[in-house]
Amino acid sequence: GNQTFFIDKLQSLVANHLHKLLVIIDDVWEVSDALIYTQVFNGCKIIMTTRRENVNKLIPSKMCITVEPMNEEEAVMLMTYDLPKIVSPDQVAMLARKLQFWPLLLNSSRGYLHVHCTEEHKALQQAVNRIQEVLKEKELDAAVDVDKHKIAVETTVQCSMEILTPDELHAL
Repeated sequence: GNQTFFIDKLQSLVANHLHKLLVIIDDVWEVSDALIYTQVFNGCKIIMTTRRENVNKLIPSKMCITVEPMNEEEAVMLMTYDLPKIVSPDQVAMLARKLQFWPLLLNSSRGYLHVHCTEEHKALQQAVNRIQEVLKEKELDAAVDVDKHKIAVETTVQCSMEILTPDELHAL
């Protein structure tokens, strides 16, 4: 039903531009999803990332590059970029470890920290505490494992949604 409509609509949108497109699909978790993307974008140049070995093995590709996980120093740099200098790297490092250095989660959390600390002029510790509180509510207060990835993403998005104004929420 909906999936077939989505595939047909997407294929019609890209049909005339197949050889001109570079499609980047980040963090594919299911083989079925990867197969759909390769079907829809057949003829395009595709860069697909995954953490799942089964997805990597079952998708035909010409080249596979292993990218190591982000380390703590890189995670702290990403999360504190453009934040006031008073930010304590130790506070952010602890949160980054909880999020297991996943770039999507780190970047979403960084957005929340940025608005909280720069636009609302509130303390970093308060923002970090709020993210940790939501993680705990979702039973993600221990290190996030791969099976809880979807919940972890939803949690960081929830924190980010809290800072939107009613008009911004309505625009979504």
